Amino acid sequence: MGISTYIETVEDQYKWEEVLLAVPKEKLVNLIVDKMTRDSGFCREVYYKIDKDKGKRSIEEVINKYEEYVNNEMEKRVPDVNILTILGEEIFERAEDNAVLMECLKLYISVIEKMDNAINDGAGFYNENEWELFDLMDRSGEAMVEAIRELYANLSEKDIEAASDFLQNKAKQYNPIDGENRVMAAYEVFIAKGSE
Repeated sequence: MGISTYIETVEDQYKWEEVLLAVPKEKLVNLIVDKMTRDSGFCREVYYKIDKDKGKRSIEEVINKYEEYVNNEMEKRVPDVNILTILGEEIFERAEDNAVLMECLKLYISVIEKMDNAINDGAGFYNENEWELFDLMDRSGEAMVEAIRELYANLSEKDIEAASDFLQNKAKQYNPIDGENRVMAAYEVFIAKGSE
């Protein structure tokens, strides 16, 4: 076959992709379902990644569903950081496709708040990989700042006031576990954009 047993390099990954693309769809479905029956973490990962209704939900529904999924994961004895990261990535994807600043802010802040709470509740502690959740919060803060820079010019006075109030309130409420208030940093960028 010309492929390695394990994927250890990018080249291995490409070779496996070529091989799997040549396998009949039914055989891959059977393989995936078989793996899902034996591995609950893999099953949850597949479920979250192919949630067919996710594109139809409003922003509030997306955030509520995200919080529900994170809460379900946090009920586990050892929450899976990989699953929490996948859930956050799904929120990023929705925010990146959005041109409404207030909705982007809500999405990114939901990731920051839920991951901060997850770390505070012990996610990542058991396997010493909470750094992945800190990284997710950092990327969320950076993406929020980028959204502000890109979308600020399109805001009406009413939108500016609403976004400013929202960011200010969220920044005051947020008490980060690592002392880095990512929401306050975004609020400061927002205020600076207003004075340009």
